[in-house]
This record gives sequence, C-alpha cells and structure tokens, in this order.
Amino acid sequence: MKVLRRRGANQEVVASIHSLNFFSGRIKVMYREQCFLPHAYTLIVAEKPKAAKRIAEALGRPRKCNMYGVSFWILKVNGSYYVVASAAGHLFGLTTSENGFPAFDYYWVPLWQIDPTAKHTRKFLLVLEFLCKRAKAYINACDYDIEGSVIGYLIIKSFGDLRRAYRMKFSTLTTQDIRRAFRSLSRLDWEMIEAGLARHELDWLWGINISRALMEAVRKVVGKRISLSAGRVQSPTLIEVARRCYKINLHVPLPYYSVKAVLEHNGWRKRVVLVSFIETFSVAKRIARRLQDRPYLKVTKVKKKLKVIPPPPPFNLGDLQLEAARLYKLSPYKTQEIAEKLYLDALISYPRTNSQKIPPTIDVYSIVSSLAKSPVHGKLATELLLETRGFLKPRQGEKDDPAHPAIHPTGNIAVGLKGYEAKIYDLIVRRFLASMARPLKLEETEIELQHSSDIKMKLKGVVVVDKGWLKYYPYASLNEDR
Repeated sequence: MKVLRRRGANQEVVASIHSLNFFSGRIKVMYREQCFLPHAYTLIVAEKPKAAKRIAEALGRPRKCNMYGVSFWILKVNGSYYVVASAAGHLFGLTTSENGFPAFDYYWVPLWQIDPTAKHTRKFLLVLEFLCKRAKAYINACDYDIEGSVIGYLIIKSFGDLRRAYRMKFSTLTTQDIRRAFRSLSRLDWEMIEAGLARHELDWLWGINISRALMEAVRKVVGKRISLSAGRVQSPTLIEVARRCYKINLHVPLPYYSVKAVLEHNGWRKRVVLVSFIETFSVAKRIARRLQDRPYLKVTKVKKKLKVIPPPPPFNLGDLQLEAARLYKLSPYKTQEIAEKLYLDALISYPRTNSQKIPPTIDVYSIVSSLAKSPVHGKLATELLLETRGFLKPRQGEKDDPAHPAIHPTGNIAVGLKGYEAKIYDLIVRRFLASMARPLKLEETEIELQHSSDIKMKLKGVVVVDKGWLKYYPYASLNEDR
C-alpha cells in the first residue's frame, strides 16, 4: 500500500482503489481518487459493512473512503477524528501444524489462508491492518454477543493494542441507540471474549481429532481415503437422527378400527370419532349397528368456564424460529438470516437473543407512535394506543438475556419489504404490539354425551368472548368451535 504524506498537514493520503485482482500472492490495484486519513484517530470496528455505514452516519457526517474495494468512513466527533471500518464476519480461524491425531497444538491465522471459501476476507484484513497500525485507540462495535466480541478482539489483538481498546454495546442500529452506546463506552468484555475463545477452541479440538480418527478408521477398514466430518454439535445430532430413523423403520403398525358419526343439533353438524382403537372389524361393525338402530345421544353434563389468557411476551430467537416454521415452513437458519438482515436495516433489534423481556429503558411509547405512521401496521398501532390510553407495558416472559432485550421493532418505517422478509417483520411487529394488549378471554364448553348402549364421549368447544391481544397477533391456534 503506497502512503503519501502531505507537506505541512497532519494527514496522510490514502489512495482509493477501483479494482482488485489476486495473483501470485500479490495485489494488483488501480488508483481512482484520494482520501485524507487523519494522523491521529480512533478506529471503530464493525462486524459487517452495512453496520459500519450505519454507525458512521449516526455519529456524524462521514466521508466515505475506499481501499482494496472495501469501504470505510472518516468523521469528526467533538473535535476528534474517528475512522469506522468493517470486518466481514470472522476473519481468523484455528489451525495446526501437527499431522495425525491427537492434535492439541493450535493457533489463530487469517481465515483466508485455511478456508478456500473465505478468500474475500483478505481485503478486509488488509484494510483493518493498515488502519489499526495508525490508530491511537480502538472501539469494538461488532455485534454485542460472544461471536462479535471474539471478532473484534482478534482484530485488535493482531493489529492494534488491547490496552487502548473499548467496547460499544447496542441492541439496535438506530441513530439514538448508536449515539447512546458511543457515549457509554466500556472496557473490553473479557468474560464474553474468553467464553467465545473457549467455545471456538473446544469445537476445533473436538472436531479435528474425531474427524481425523474417523477418516483413519475408514482408511484401515476399506483401504480408501474419504473426507469425513465430526462436530461437537453435529455428531450428537446425527446420532439422534439415526436413532429415530431406526425406531421408525423397526415399528410394526397394528391395524385398528374406529367408528365415526356426524352429530346434528338445530342445524349444527360436526363429524366426530365416537369409538376408536377397536381391535377387530366385527366389534366395530356391531357398535356401528347399535348406533344406527338408536341414532341419538343424550346430553348428561354441560360445563362452561371462562378462560383468561394473558398476552404473549415478545419474541426471542427460538420462539420466532418456531413460529416461522409453523406458519411458513421456514428453517431456523433461514429465519435467523432474514432477522439479521432486518436488524442491519435498523428495522428490528438484535435478533440473536434468548430474552423475552423488554426493559423499562426502551421507550416503547415512541416505538408504537412511530409504527402508527406505518402504512402496513399503522391502524393496529393506533388502536393499541387508544385501547391502552398510551400506558404501554409489555408482558415480560420468563427467559432473559443479559446482553440484549427481546426482539422488537425499532419504530423505523419499513419500506419495500417483500416475501418472507415482510412476513417475518410482520410477525415481530404484531407480537410486540400484542404483548401490550388486553388479555384474551375465551369461553370453554365441555359437553358429556351418552348412548343407550353405554357409549360415552366428550365434546369440547371454545368461543372467543374478548379478542384482546388476538386482534394484534391472530396466528394463535385456539380450536374455536360453536
């Protein structure tokens, strides 16, 4: 990288690169424009380019620069210079120089050196290395979770100085949340860093040693070298899948019979199973004949009960994944991927959370008031404000997460969402609104019926008395009947 120093100025000139080609371990560049890099600045490291852009724009009026095809931003806050740059997720990985197994000697290296699919991360590393060496301090602004803590730590450890490093913690990429986090910097979160490093190292030790042992065992038995993979989570999961497959394949189904009938009363009709799990056809036929001869059932008891169901708490990631699978048949991975995109677009809070709680520090009134301007959810948000008279208190679930609150909308108006992105966002908004609505009231009715031949059965039905939160989140399954 060629750096030119401006005479008489405390700045360096960084050439912006138009194109990039890798060959023979070198980088071919074409210079297009110049960007003045301050001599003294604090480097803010984001986890992804879109997050870096939002952080820069939230903190001031940034100037966009480009190096090796990677964007970074320079801005001035309260008289001090800051540079906001981005990683591309994990930039480092574990490897070893030991052959065979067991292998216990490992170290971190740039990911592109050991993973052919990570070649694109090399240019991000080059930019961060250049910017780190010229920074006076460092701020890890990667996602506030174990992975984000490790990503920022490894970058600063490799290219900067951990003694001059700080942590920026936020749950949304909104301007107000980013500015609040910037004003409340803390020292590096060592507990999360150590937890993340331990998990990576444990996964690597388990995976590489078991995988190599499996491949060696297969080679000795069949005389072929076959690439096999084992993992701390992958292997137990596969064992459970195999166990269930064996159980299903070994199951011998036994035939049984049931007697079905159509019940009628004052124009109401319902098809029901009167008797089930009858072992022989002759017995089932005899029961059916008795019912045909005397086609009446006597109501022996009626029980009614009012049931009050409190509103559901806002989503955590697991609950959101379950609902998306139930309603839209989406895989957990796809749901998380969509939620992370919505987070980077500053439409929802950080999605990888276990919490079902919204802390009082979050201004839910402002969020709902902003949603009232939405062309999609405006009517629901307005009805909630009228219903509650502006006193909004989300239902707090049992699960908590010290790092992030439950998933909730930021209040920014979503524009142009389509397909599953729109569906997932709709689920999150509706669940958030429902968590602050009235309880749902149901009338449950249980009727006991008896035939003269002593056949007995029960019918259960549910009638909605007060929709309450169901008006905002209509996806709950209630088995409503009349």
